[in-house]
Amino acid sequence: MKLQLKFAAVLLPLLPLTGCIMGDSPAMVRADKYAPQQVVFASQELADGIAVGKIERTFDSAEIMHLTIPLRAVTDLGLSIDYRITWFDDNHNIVDAPTGWQTKMLTPGIWEEIRSNSASTHAKDFMMDIRYTQ
Repeated sequence: MKLQLKFAAVLLPLLPLTGCIMGDSPAMVRADKYAPQQVVFASQELADGIAVGKIERTFDSAEIMHLTIPLRAVTDLGLSIDYRITWFDDNHNIVDAPTGWQTKMLTPGIWEEIRSNSASTHAKDFMMDIRYTQ
């Protein structure tokens, strides 16, 4: 009993530090910080391997939409992905053809940003498709 109390006395003060050692858990990182229709994954396996941070959507003085989409691989080996963006107006009608597929390498544990600008002042919303690199 005394041995258990000694362990408890030593380990309990260290308990708050486990969050620093273990880092962000995937469940916490993958919280829904984006509208489901804005980021669409080609498969559930791919969705489980990528954390999406808080998406920044701003408009400049010319009413052009600017996006910053933070992504992070939550796999041990990282991921190579292709992505494209489709722009929509206020009524959710497509403003222009989707962008061409672009490739991005996601390194495990490091936030990478995808930045994109709409080509039209009518763009008010977007959808990003993500697939494994072809």
